[in-house]
Amino acid sequence: MPIKHAILLLLSFLCFAVNADAQCGVKCGSERWAVKTLTDRKVKNVRSSPVKRRSISWLRSREEPAEDGKSNTTRLTGIETITFKVRAVIQGHVRESDRDYRVVLADENDPSQTVVAEFPSPRCRNVCRSRYVGRMKRARTAYERSIGRPPTQYREMKKRIVVEVTGVGFWDLKYAKQQRGGAPNNIEIHPVLRFRVIKVN
Repeated sequence: MPIKHAILLLLSFLCFAVNADAQCGVKCGSERWAVKTLTDRKVKNVRSSPVKRRSISWLRSREEPAEDGKSNTTRLTGIETITFKVRAVIQGHVRESDRDYRVVLADENDPSQTVVAEFPSPRCRNVCRSRYVGRMKRARTAYERSIGRPPTQYREMKKRIVVEVTGVGFWDLKYAKQQRGGAPNNIEIHPVLRFRVIKVN
């Protein structure tokens, strides 16, 4: 095969591979999707260590940024660059239309204090090409094995399940607090990168 043809064939293959990677997965969500899936341009600013141990109450007490500052494609400095570890009680869960597992976490000592943690699907666009996809997939699998796959309608837990959730901070849009379990400042753990059950009562 002539060298020229070989080079053209190689370039065609590389273009196909890059395009296939960019289009991996199915479309799941849209609002702040790149930030939620750790595929935004500033993902390099996310500090995966040291992990900050924080309470549900502490997360809820953070000052929310202005709504117009929550760019659809740009990660905010501060909360959205920190990996948190939270110990909490699972209050309930649901599988949303964007395929995320939405889990309501409550403070161990005050069930009225809640935040949301979300587990993206590795089959979704962006998630499947994130450098964090392995950790997101393992966390979601760990949740399914120990808690079960959430239903499409919100369901409260019948048992008191104390868990430890590790993930990146995220500022959701204003409508978030109107949903069950949403914090008043719209803060979330999104995505979850590690999950384990501590005890079941």
